[in-house]
Amino acid sequence: MATGNSNHISSMHPTGTEYKNTQFQFSVVLPKDWHSKGLVDMFEQLERETYPFTPQSHKSLEERYQEGLEEVLPLFTFSKNNSDATDEKLVPTIQAMAYNKLQISESLTDCDFLQLIQKGIEASHTNGISKLTNNCESFWLNGIHYASQMSHMKTNKIGPIIKQQRFAAHVLKTHVLYMVLNYFDEDQRLQLLDIVNSLKFTGNR
Repeated sequence: MATGNSNHISSMHPTGTEYKNTQFQFSVVLPKDWHSKGLVDMFEQLERETYPFTPQSHKSLEERYQEGLEEVLPLFTFSKNNSDATDEKLVPTIQAMAYNKLQISESLTDCDFLQLIQKGIEASHTNGISKLTNNCESFWLNGIHYASQMSHMKTNKIGPIIKQQRFAAHVLKTHVLYMVLNYFDEDQRLQLLDIVNSLKFTGNR
C-alpha cells in the first residue's frame, strides 16, 4: 500500500459526481446538488469530537492523513444541505471513516465492530444516549458484505429525532469501513441508501 503520497490525499476529494478513493480502492457517487466536506474540515471535526478539550492541531494534511491510516481516517461526508451548516441542518447526511483493525482487534466480526462503536458512543455522550433500535443484521448490498444496525438519539430535546443506520465492512484486510447515515424519515434514509448502493470496490479486497 502506498503511503505519504499526495495523490492519495487529493483523491479523497470528489471529482464531478463520483468520489474515488485510491487508498482503499473504492468509488461512490455523490448525488447531484448534494455537498461534500473537504478533507481538512473532516479531520478538524474528528479531532473536535475525539479530543474536545485539546487545542486544534497544526499538523499538515499529510501528517494527519498518515496518522489517520494508523488509527481512524475520515473518508467522505456527503450532505444534502450546505456542508457548513450545523449538524441538524446537515441532515440527511452520510459519513464514512476507516478504522485500522490493529487499533481494535483483527478478529472482530463486522457486527462485533458495530457493538464496540456503540459502547464508545454511549460512553462519550453527555447530552443524550444513542439507543439501538434493532439487532445487528448481516447482508449483501451491490456485491459488498455489510453488517448494519439502526439507532436514534434518546434525549429530552423537543423536536425531530435524528435517526441513524450504521454500516461496517472489512476492506483491504487492514481496515474496517464504517458509514453512518443520519436522517429524520424513511424518504431520507432511502436517499442515503442509494449512495451506499453506489459504492463499489475497484480492486481486490
